[in-house]
Amino acid sequence: MPTPPNKPFHRPAAGALAALALGASATGAAAASAPRTFRDVTPAIFECVKATSEAQHGTIYDSADGLTGTATTSSSLYTVRMSFAFDPAAGSLAYTLVSKSLIVPASAVWSGIETALTGCR
Repeated sequence: MPTPPNKPFHRPAAGALAALALGASATGAAAASAPRTFRDVTPAIFECVKATSEAQHGTIYDSADGLTGTATTSSSLYTVRMSFAFDPAAGSLAYTLVSKSLIVPASAVWSGIETALTGCR
């Protein structure tokens, strides 16, 4: 039986996984989600959440007024972008998951926010 010629081994799934992990393509990012609102958030708690997420995950909050804007967390493997709206009078903080690399489960994002809030209360 003849041996087949040497051909490079093609792994389409491996390439797709690499693209997902790096968020390198449109298919590597998930679409926006519905906002989640957290109650009983004081200005001190919100400042603590921002400081905690920056220290632990490198999250950058970008806001012109300090009340609304975006929060972006990036690494060499993933990016998570969220919008936020803080209403100090109502004590509410709403986040919307704008985009994320598919390698990051949305449940992990929401769990991280809840953990930060709990630790800051």
